[in-house]
Amino acid sequence: MVAALPTPITASAAYFHSGRLARTIDALLAQRSFDLIFVHCSSVAHYVQRVRDVPKILDFGDMDSQKWLEYAQYKPFPLSLGYRWEGVRLAAEEKRLARRFDFCTATTRAEWETLKELGAKTPNDWFPNGVDSEFFAPADGTYDADTIVFVGRMDYYPNQQCMFDFCTHVLPRLQAQRPASDVSSKSHPTNWTNPYGNATQHSLLNATGKTEDTATDHDLKTEGKLFSAPECTAILQLQAAFAGRALNFRLNGLMAKSGLSPHEENVIHGEKLRLRFHLPVFTSEHAVMMLDGESFRFLPGYIYFFNNGCVHSADNGDEEARYHFVWDVFFDEWVEERLCNLNSPLTPEEGLRKLSPAEAAALSRSKPWMIEEYVNYKGQLVKVPENWAAAAS
Repeated sequence: MVAALPTPITASAAYFHSGRLARTIDALLAQRSFDLIFVHCSSVAHYVQRVRDVPKILDFGDMDSQKWLEYAQYKPFPLSLGYRWEGVRLAAEEKRLARRFDFCTATTRAEWETLKELGAKTPNDWFPNGVDSEFFAPADGTYDADTIVFVGRMDYYPNQQCMFDFCTHVLPRLQAQRPASDVSSKSHPTNWTNPYGNATQHSLLNATGKTEDTATDHDLKTEGKLFSAPECTAILQLQAAFAGRALNFRLNGLMAKSGLSPHEENVIHGEKLRLRFHLPVFTSEHAVMMLDGESFRFLPGYIYFFNNGCVHSADNGDEEARYHFVWDVFFDEWVEERLCNLNSPLTPEEGLRKLSPAEAAALSRSKPWMIEEYVNYKGQLVKVPENWAAAAS
């Protein structure tokens, strides 16, 4: 290839040339009669360019000259000069080869237009390739509006460039059309908590893998669920640390001046006790949690057990959004030893450290937070008795 740089022979043709293959093709043409010769890609067209007595079709596929000229815009100097020189030589070679075939094709209309712009007089047209979407349709006929499949080699620079461009310019626009579930929506399963302002919930562990799917997020099951952000390895590792015990895994957001009104939840399910954990990600001194008449401030980087069976609420009085990872597990010996027992050395994952009882107490400082009413787990509005604060203390 390098030796071909100062010559009119393209580097592409030099790369794909094989003397053994050329001799084999020549021998076959001399020994047998063929009805048609079909060549895919201009880089191998030279093997049969001089054949005259057999109809020949040259499928350019992509017009490689334009690919190399495009590369030149992104490669650093002096590589850009080499790519540009290859593009110029290929354009001339494509025009010359087109004259030596009986019919020429391209894969897309744009590639076909390029072929015509080269001045090729040979009959030509474009014929798209791809996946038969009807044959390869899902067996159950369902349509997943949140799934995009790209078929292509990722060691191929145009495909890499396409993916970078897609992730930079297109994906954010698609994600904007796929928002988190809106807790303030009447149809949301936690709307009974009477949210105010703008409260959001991204479900990261459910049956479909869609972040707005709440259908199975609250079913108290661990089986058959997908983690919807596998590319986020740190979050995936945290979720996996709970050894398949997580019933759900959410990113709960409270936008500026938003919150959840006082409520309690049912944490007893048959003979099982459900425990909830919070991991603050983005928070501030104005984002607080209330638990049984006490106000707590959760700090980022710490995992908190939060007894949501008690009356509780959340308020973000800041101008910036507050985000917590939140997940539930059923209490068992594994959870007891690795999470609840501060005297046990065991943790869910290597790299996590339990706080000492003194450290935990220091993080549990609170202030009074008086309320007048709350919603119980049956959805009923309950008035708080006057002596509730004294009883709670």
